[in-house]
Amino acid sequence: MSFIHPDTFPFLREIQENNHKQWFEANKERYTRARKQFISFIGELIVRLNKIETLPVQDPARNVFRIYRD
Repeated sequence: MSFIHPDTFPFLREIQENNHKQWFEANKERYTRARKQFISFIGELIVRLNKIETLPVQDPARNVFRIYRD
C-alpha cells in the first residue's frame, strides 16, 4: 500500500500560512503532485475497505474536495 508522500505535509503547512491565490499559483505544480498522489492513496484505501464493507463512493477523486470550494 502506498502512503501519503512526505512532501505533501510541508505543502499543507505552507498553504495554511499562505492561503492566497498568488502563492497557490506559484506552487500549483506541488499541489498537482500532492493531489495526484493523495487520490492514488485514497483509491488503494477504498479497495482495502471494500473487502470489509462496500463503500457508496468508489471513485477516489470524488472523495477529495477541490482546493477552491464554494
